[in-house]
Amino acid sequence: MIDSDLIPQIHRRAYEIWESEGRPHGRDKIHWLVAEAELNNGDRVTTAETSKPKRKSRSVSSTRT
Repeated sequence: MIDSDLIPQIHRRAYEIWESEGRPHGRDKIHWLVAEAELNNGDRVTTAETSKPKRKSRSVSSTRT
């Protein structure tokens, strides 16, 4: 259950996330859950971390002859 004192803060943070992603349609629940998790855990997750799967970086060798 959500602490009722956190609801306005979650709403504001979810709105910030929505705006930072360019105001996409249909991601309101994800934004809410991310904002809720951030406030409950005391940390902020960037929207880039929530919207894109993590990829392993590949090292590119530039050995040309």
